[in-house]
Order: sequence, then structure tokens, then C-alpha cells
Amino acid sequence: MHLEGATCPDKKFLHFLGLIAASYAAAWCVGLALKFFLKRCASVRRAQRRAQVSLRRYCRHHGRLSQTFLVLEISLNILAVCAFFFENHFYQLVENCLPMNENVSQALDWALNLCFISPFIIRIVTINNATRFLTSCYTVADFCTIPPAILGVIIRRSFTGLRFMRILYLLRVPELSVGGRAQLKKYLSYALAAWFVMAGIIQLFESLGDPTDFDNPHNETFATWLYFIVVTVSTVGYGDFSCKTMVGKGITIVIIVFVLSMFARYMPVLLSTINKPPRYFRKYNPNSSKRHIVYCGRLNQEMICHFLNPGINRVTDLVFLGDQTLTLEDRGFFQQNPQGLYYVRGTVLEGLRLAAINEARACIVTADGKSVDPQREDEANVFRVFSILDLTSTTRVMLELLHYQNKEILNYGLSSSEESRLSVFSYSEFKLRLVGYSSLVPGFSTLLANLLLPHTVEILGMSNLVWEREYQYGKRSKIYMEPLSESLEGMTLHEAVELCYRKLKLILLGIKTTDADDSKIIIYPSNPNFIIPQRTLGFFCTRKIKRLQSNSLSVTEAEPSVYSPTRATQEILEHQNFYVTPDRDFDMCIMTEDELKAANLRGHVVVFVLAKPDSPTIGLENICQPLRSDCINPSHFRKIIFMGSLDYMKKEWKQLKNIPEIYVADGSPLAKESLEAVELASCQMCILLSAEPEEFESRLDLAFQVIERKSRRLVRIVDKAATMSGDDSTPDRLSASPDRLPVLASHAIGEPMVSMDTLSLAVGRKIPPSLYQSFGFLNYDNSEVLGFAYTLVTGGLWPGSLKKQISAGYDMVKTRLLPLTSGAFAAFCKEGTYGELFVFALQKYNILCLGLYRELLSSSEELPLRYVITSPEDDFAVRSTDLVFVLCRRLHKSAEWEMEPLPE
Repeated sequence: MHLEGATCPDKKFLHFLGLIAASYAAAWCVGLALKFFLKRCASVRRAQRRAQVSLRRYCRHHGRLSQTFLVLEISLNILAVCAFFFENHFYQLVENCLPMNENVSQALDWALNLCFISPFIIRIVTINNATRFLTSCYTVADFCTIPPAILGVIIRRSFTGLRFMRILYLLRVPELSVGGRAQLKKYLSYALAAWFVMAGIIQLFESLGDPTDFDNPHNETFATWLYFIVVTVSTVGYGDFSCKTMVGKGITIVIIVFVLSMFARYMPVLLSTINKPPRYFRKYNPNSSKRHIVYCGRLNQEMICHFLNPGINRVTDLVFLGDQTLTLEDRGFFQQNPQGLYYVRGTVLEGLRLAAINEARACIVTADGKSVDPQREDEANVFRVFSILDLTSTTRVMLELLHYQNKEILNYGLSSSEESRLSVFSYSEFKLRLVGYSSLVPGFSTLLANLLLPHTVEILGMSNLVWEREYQYGKRSKIYMEPLSESLEGMTLHEAVELCYRKLKLILLGIKTTDADDSKIIIYPSNPNFIIPQRTLGFFCTRKIKRLQSNSLSVTEAEPSVYSPTRATQEILEHQNFYVTPDRDFDMCIMTEDELKAANLRGHVVVFVLAKPDSPTIGLENICQPLRSDCINPSHFRKIIFMGSLDYMKKEWKQLKNIPEIYVADGSPLAKESLEAVELASCQMCILLSAEPEEFESRLDLAFQVIERKSRRLVRIVDKAATMSGDDSTPDRLSASPDRLPVLASHAIGEPMVSMDTLSLAVGRKIPPSLYQSFGFLNYDNSEVLGFAYTLVTGGLWPGSLKKQISAGYDMVKTRLLPLTSGAFAAFCKEGTYGELFVFALQKYNILCLGLYRELLSSSEELPLRYVITSPEDDFAVRSTDLVFVLCRRLHKSAEWEMEPLPE
């Protein structure tokens, strides 16, 4: 129905479409320019971050108000779509020339677009990624409607062509915290928005006509095109209505193909979402007699498997809160689960109603190590934590991050009371430091993983091979935390360690004390003369938990916790526990292959980084920090050679520029010239590191096979005592025969859950993939063990003033590999047992033995490997060729670190 005066004498729709394209292109140019500017202007970037954090904090502390604004925004956009529907139905024109005082729908649309400008500006201020913002469907909807509305007022006509794009704001309906069934709301909002957008696109091109001369417009109401879409995509095809233009027909073909493919993919999921959830997926009703623990974030089968272990003492209910639909295999876990294991389907915002988060003892937020976008995964989990902290004022929250740099987000967005309830653990930071530590002590990563992981992970059948039986038996030794007996109170730490081993056959690795001010972890022998106070917790190494629980060490229910260095702690670790230098220029530290060959490298560490120039940074400084620890004399620093893409290394250089004796080179582990330039025969260790697990997994495996095969017959020409002991200050020699080049391959973020051969794990070539999956298990069944491991890797001292700790008798603890043929153990009987060796080292040198690094007999054509035996039994026979993993301390003289001399 065309009213008089509504039809325009000329067509100016190209002006509107051109304005939309020009404004969107200009936004891209401005966005890229700002991104370039912010990278080089730290003060503006910090101001933007403060504005973002302030806005998010305001939204968190005014949850109802933010939900109200969200409802208002969705409602206004729906009203704008209704105004478009009204004008299109009555005029059936793309351009309407009625004055605004006679066109109510145009006046309403103009007023609404003025309202939409405010949230559009707020989103600009709070963006973290300009590209993500400009490609957002909400940004596209704003550009399709706001500029045409302004131009329409100027030239006195209304353009309805793209006003239907406002329906895209319907996709924000799942963000509403009312009504539940978030998954169902998500699918329905996507379907409704897609229906309107497809109908609007066809109507626009049909109303304009073919682009040759636009002389065959096909004007119909929007409701007619909605009907056409339903009839067409459902393959009914009544034939009573069809497109007239060639463009419309082409778009119809594309829509049919797209909808049918989406229908086949998502319809089964939609039907399963609509169906009533099974009994074991319903709301969790808390037990009044015991507080439960809630796990949320990305849940997977491997993590849940740890809690199906009958050996785990589940003293409380475990509630897994996830918004994803489980597979049939995962559902089988919960159908056959033991009492106390529950799965609840829902979002974190629904956790208060579905999982009773406010009554939980703790809420643990886990991350997806296989995420293709780790940055977005961390941001999503940080927002989950903010929501949980708003929902409850007593529940402890534990967060797992993939990138340790994202801890900075929490530094600005938390109050003091919230910081006291939040613990953060970064798996990538811990693992990279573990990799760096293993370059000093080969096999340490396997030793520590064996002590941390539950023995049910990676179950392998008993082998006829002697080395495999010894390795598997050593994996049963675990670290447990239990309260110390009152009989040990008042003793020195050395007396307690000796008594526990002599009387109880338990290895006391360290203790945790708590006073009115703070708590601290003391690893033996940091301070052997420390007097054990009351209410002290001990870290024990044993393979028989019943022995630990039955020897006057009463077990009490402990709150799960994670050791988490705060921002102040991080500064201490970086500036007091590690050597730093003034800033160095990146170009000055680049070495060519000829310069590497001429450098006569000895005892250095080679790190091959498999990454593209645009790969996300992973924090390579965490590998360097154990190698630049204060417990190492600066004259004994080993050069670190990073080889990979120079463009990628330049991004990492911001954190590496203060670390001494590091260099970068352009090369690849698959290039013969690169392998020759880095002098593998004389290096301390070769590390292969992949920055993107999904993309570089095949390249990492290939590079590992190349270097591993090369190391079989590579004659070592390095000082072996310096290599294996982790220190250059002793003249001890292990053997006159050459040893195999230590190689360690790992992914920077998460390890893919693929089968690994036992040999690679036993000799320390790879970190067990299940170490990543055990984050939730370690926090539930073995609390504080991660804190102990983190303290050990970072030097054995708790956060605080080093001078104050040293003056009080403490010192840094270091793991070393010592030979039996010379040095400290030269006086020990070389044909004795491990128990005799343990007592000898403890009584004479205050050294704590952790295990053996034994030579694996192989063919005469290949150099021998060594495999890890974790905490053998007392009657286990030692060999003269064995190396011993030990915990020892350093002496501090004056203001410089010196090694504690080991008597000959």
C-alpha cells in the first residue's frame, strides 16, 4: 500500500549504502591506527585498561543494574525492528519521502538510534581487540542503522533497507540470568535472528531490482519474505511466491545450502537440549552435613576420570558445573558414578540456583588446554570468577589460567576481601619453569610429575623389562600433606626428618607453618635447625598412604588451596630471586649461524621455538628464570640460545631483555645448518617448545625424532660434572665415557591427550600430558601440593625479603644430580642399598635423596639413556653408575651467593 507523497521522485539508496560502506571502512582504518598507537604508548594503554577495569568492576558490583541495562538494550532493539516492520508493511518501499512529522516510524527510529549511540561508544572504550570489535555482529548492526538514520534526517527521507539488522541484538538474550535453559535460549535466538536477516537481505535486493539498471523492483512486505524463507528452506516449495531478480535468486540458492547444512549439524543438539535432562544432570541439592566443591569451566573426560579412582578419599560431594552437552561416553561416567559425584548442566550465573555455589567450600575454575584461542579462554574464565565472587561472599575461588600474563587483569579488578578468597595457578608458567629447571637437572620433570600425579593416570601393564618395572614401581611414590604429630613439635626440622625416616619409613620433604601474619612453606634443608611449632603441616613422600595415616599423624579435613603468587610476590620472584641486567637491544642479541659456530659454545642450553610470527606469546622468560637463579654464581651462567622466528622472538623480547646471557637466532630444528650451528654435541640440553599445540603437533614430533636420532651417536664433549650436577664449581667427574644428549619436547600451553611411549616419559624427554589434567585432582585430594612444587621450582623460599630470610638461617634449596663415583658420595659403599645411601646423605651432609637416574643398558652402537626411579625402597641395590636426585642448600656469604661445599 503506497500512500500519497511516500514515493520518492528519485532514488538515493546508493547514497545510504555508500555511507554505510565508507563509515565501516573508516572505522577499520581508525581501529588499526589506534591499535598501532596503543602498542607504542604505554600510558594511554594503561589509562584504557583502568577505564575497562573500572567499568567492569562497576558492572560486577551492580549486577542487577547491568542486567537491567541489558534488558533495556534488547527491548529497544526489538522496538526498532517493530518500527521497521510497521513502515515496511504500510509503505512497501525501501525509500520513503514522507516528512518526519508525518512518518511516525522514522521519528521513532531516529530517537532509538540516538539511544544506541551511547552503548556503541561504551563498547569502543572497553574493547581489548579492535579486530574482534569491528567484526562483531553488534558493531555491524550499528553501522548498518545509525549512519543511514542520520543521513535520512539530513536529506529528508527514510531508508528502511538494513534496519532489520537490529534483530541481531536478539543474540544477547542468553546473557540474561533469568529463566534458565541458556543453551536452548542460545539456539532459539540464533535461529530467529538468522530467519529475519535472511528475509531482510532478500527483500532489500528484490526491492532494489537487478544492479544493471535497477528497473525491475519487486516490492513485497517483510512478512511475505519471512513466509518465503520458511517455505523455501523447509524444502516444501509451494510455488505461490518466488524471487523475480537474478540477485534474489542467487541469494536464495546460497541460503538453502547454508540452512540445510546448519540444520543437519545443530538439529540433534537442539532436540537433546529441549528434552528433559536426565536424573543425574538436574539441580544439585546440598547436603547440610558437609560442604561440597564445585568445578566449572571446561570439563572433560580426563579430568573427571581422576575422581573415579577408588583410592581417592572423597570426604565431600563433587559438583561439576558445565554449560556443554556431554557425549554418551561422558554420560556413562555419571550413570555409573560412585556416591558423591554429580554433573549439573548450566552457566556460572545459574550456579547459585543449580549448584549452590554460595554454600560450597570452594569453587575451582578450570581451563581448556586445547583451546585454539587461549587468550579468549582465559578472559572467559576471569569473567566467570568475577561472577562467582559476586554470587557469594564466603566461598573460596581457585582459577586456572593458560597464560600467566593474564594475572594482571585480576590485579585491577578485585577488592582486598576478594583477593583473600581467590587463588590463581598458571599451568604454562609452572610448566615452563619446570622445563627450565630440567635443563639444569635432566629427568627432574619426570621425577616431579611422578610425585604429583595419581598413580591411576596412564595405567600401563607390567612389563618384562627390568627398567620399566622399576620406573612403574617408582611412580607409586606420591607427595601427601598431613598434620604433624604433637610428638614432633619442638624438634628441629632435621631431627623430625631423621625420626620420620628411621621410625616411620616416611620422607618428610618440608613443612607448612601458619602464624597470625602469614603462612610459609619450608623445604628441607632450607633451614635444618628450624624449630617446629604447633599446628604444622608436613609434606611426606611415600607410596603407602595407610602407613602415613596410621603413624600418629592424625588426618583432618583441610581446605583445598593453590599456591598463588600475588602481584607483589611476582615482583619479588622476578627482581630478587633472579639476576637481571639493564635493558638490551634485540638486534644486538641476534646471532647468525656463522657467529654461533665461531662462539665455541660449551655447556649452553638450546631452545627451538616452533611458532609463527603471529602466534601468541607464551612467556619464554619462565624458562630462563631457573637458569638465572640467585643460587647460581653469575660466572657459571649457561648461555641460552633461542632459535626460531625472529618476528616472534621480538614479541617475547619485552620480557627477555633484562635476562643476562641469552641470544636469539633464526633457524629450525629441521634444518641441518641450524643443528650444526648450535653445537648440540657440547650443549647442556636441547629443548623443543611448541607455541600452538594443535597446529605444530606434527612438526614437534618430527623435530623430536630428528634430534633424538642424532643424539644416539652424538659424542658429547662437555664437562659432564657440570652438566649433571647443575653446577660448574665442582671438579667431580661422572664417567670417562660420553653420555646421551638430554632432549625435552613440550607444548607451551596444554599437552594433547595422546599416547606416549613409556621410554620418553621415563627418561625425561617429554612431560606427561596428564599433568595438565590433574589440576582439579591436586586441589581436591592433595591440597597444597602444587604450592610445594611451585616453591621448589622457584628456589625453596617463600615470598618476602631474601636478606631477612637468610639472616634468620634460611637458604635457597636446589635439586641436583650427584654421582656415586666421586664428590660427596665417594665415601659411600658403591654396592650398598638405597636406604643406606639415604641415611648416609642425611646424617653427614643434610642432603635429602629423592630418587635415582639409572643408566639404561642398550646396544653397543648407541649411547646409553638414563631413566628415573622415584624414591626406591630401602633394600633397593644401587650401582656405581647411578646418579642421585638430591635436595641440598646453598650458603650465603656477605652479599653474594656461594655454593655450600660438599666434602670430598
